[in-house]
Amino acid sequence: MNTQAERINFVLSLEKTKSTWRKKHSSAEFKAASDLNNELFGIHLNKSKKCKCVEDLFFMLSRLNVEKLNLINQIKMNKFILKKGKVIMLHAMTTILTEKNMTDEKAIELLKSHKGHIKNFEKFPEDWESIVFGTAKPAAKKEEPKKEEHKEEVKKEEIPVVVSKTEIKNRAKAVGLPKNATLQEVIAAETKKK
Repeated sequence: MNTQAERINFVLSLEKTKSTWRKKHSSAEFKAASDLNNELFGIHLNKSKKCKCVEDLFFMLSRLNVEKLNLINQIKMNKFILKKGKVIMLHAMTTILTEKNMTDEKAIELLKSHKGHIKNFEKFPEDWESIVFGTAKPAAKKEEPKKEEHKEEVKKEEIPVVVSKTEIKNRAKAVGLPKNATLQEVIAAETKKK
């Protein structure tokens, strides 16, 4: 399996048999699912007995589309990496920036208007000022219409995130579900409530 799409399709094909391999952490199926979860979301599957992380993985995979995958992969290849937990919200910008949605293009836009925000980046190129202020161009610059379309899609769609068990329990309680409800059940109940 060479491409990410092939790995995703392979893991999706394992969903019907997950009850047989989910507790066999040394199985090829569990390893493939765990590796894919780490590749996409930065964390391996939990090996605890009552963990719902396998269900969460299949839930997230079923909601991924090409744009979301491209954004995840683009963020992994970024030269500008925002510090974990940092949230930047400015009047001049239409979106709230976090490490989950920061792209090089957004970082350059931010730094052009507020150079001091470089302190909020965990990683950035040594020549960041020349990239931001025009003496050097970023490596991969996209055509303007695609860039604008992409920005609108990011605003409209949620970016996949890993949700903690505690947050799932709290959200389940808020919508009247038992504390052992899965992320899918909680989201479905929250959607119905709206």
